Amino acid sequence: MSTPGNEKRPPTRRPGPPVRFSALWFAGALLLLLMVGNIVQNVVGTGDIIQYSQFKTLVNEGRVESVTITPQAIRGNYQTPEKTVKTFSTTPVNDP
Repeated sequence: MSTPGNEKRPPTRRPGPPVRFSALWFAGALLLLLMVGNIVQNVVGTGDIIQYSQFKTLVNEGRVESVTITPQAIRGNYQTPEKTVKTFSTTPVNDP
């Protein structure tokens, strides 16, 4: 039997210093998140790389379902002859 004065208590923990979140940490985390997202998009999201002439043929045939055109790339979705949708990317060319 133990007496009330002889019981062992677990040691009490002292609270640590308060955690401070600064705008600099937030900006750094946001920048890191954007970089990871960009890497994932470049590795996973490019789909088939096609020639610009093939892109023009798909447009003329009415098979391009959606497209995003930037100065560096043309990306989008097209319908295959088997009626499946595929993702593509190509490099824009100065075409009159």
